[in-house]
Amino acid sequence: MIAVLIPACSSLYDNGTQRYPIGLSDHLDRADYGIDPTTILSDLDQGKADVFSSIPTTAVASNSSPSGSFPWSQSDYLRIASALNKFVWKDDFSDWYLYSLVFARRCQDNSVGFDAADIIYYKEVDQGYTTREINIYPLDRGASWGGSSEFPRPLLGWKSINGTQLKVTADDALQLAEKRGGKDARMKASNSCAIHLLLKPNGDISNWLVFYDNAGSIIFEITIDPYTGN
Repeated sequence: MIAVLIPACSSLYDNGTQRYPIGLSDHLDRADYGIDPTTILSDLDQGKADVFSSIPTTAVASNSSPSGSFPWSQSDYLRIASALNKFVWKDDFSDWYLYSLVFARRCQDNSVGFDAADIIYYKEVDQGYTTREINIYPLDRGASWGGSSEFPRPLLGWKSINGTQLKVTADDALQLAEKRGGKDARMKASNSCAIHLLLKPNGDISNWLVFYDNAGSIIFEITIDPYTGN
């Protein structure tokens, strides 16, 4: 499974209390499900809901999983996240806010789509926030979720990603990064790298942060305004 890098937020703790979620381990409730990445999108198109299996992902035969990189777009991952949320919690995200988006893929020529995604939603409860996090990794035929944790509300509240005004998707940001130096960097590294895209307004990443990583060393990095493309 390609790793989804989620850097810690600045000032993560306040008087010993964690202020922001940074990964599935921050949630009290968690579970893993198996998925069939070759059929799940078409099944959702047909209105099927039984697309998640309680069988541990490690029990799924690895040789039946597509090799290489996956072509799923940001919207594909959001659809699957919404379906998993409805499957687990029996509701939708209509009254939730989008907290962060993280995508990752292996470097290769004609880079399109992503191999993994981590998506966090939140809403206000009492004097703080509750979050739901969904991690999807089709190459390993799996999806995980976390929830039921609460975090304190800072003075100015949390910032959300405005999906209706988001003009630059992760797909757009990837192509812009490729054109503005990313392609040259990965070619120089013989495509021995991974590409990460992060949008985390509460973690001091208010613009798309796109970076190419080669064995722990960043070989290219660029920030892109998600509402203008600058």
